[in-house]
Amino acid sequence: GLDEPDKKMSKSAPGSNHAIALLDDPALIRKKFSKATTDSNPAVDFETMGPGVRNLLSIFQGFSEWTDEQMTAHFAGMRDGDLKKTVAEMVATSLEPLQAKYQEITADPGYLDGILEEGAERVRPIANATVELVKSRMGLYTRA
Repeated sequence: GLDEPDKKMSKSAPGSNHAIALLDDPALIRKKFSKATTDSNPAVDFETMGPGVRNLLSIFQGFSEWTDEQMTAHFAGMRDGDLKKTVAEMVATSLEPLQAKYQEITADPGYLDGILEEGAERVRPIANATVELVKSRMGLYTRA
């Protein structure tokens, strides 16, 4: 997690800064990363980095898909505060499309109902046929 880098992020863990939720707004994401635990070194040192910096770099690399070489070139010597800001921006920017789609879907309550109804109409004949087959094989009453 952000506050305990040796533990995985978990929404059920105590503390509000332990994890980033997919729907956290960008300001909250920045705030959570600003409070993330880092190491005693004032800057990123790939030779001696501890779990806090490693955690932040892993999060960034997961979102950016940068190679290890790109990570080293970009982050070596970066101050912890700048690292936190950079990772926060990457995460916030990466989550924007998902958050926008969520807002679009939830803005129209009928949209999801329509999808559910359409799916039900498609599977209803298949489900009915399966029920009739089971009844027939069990010797129960079946429709003519």
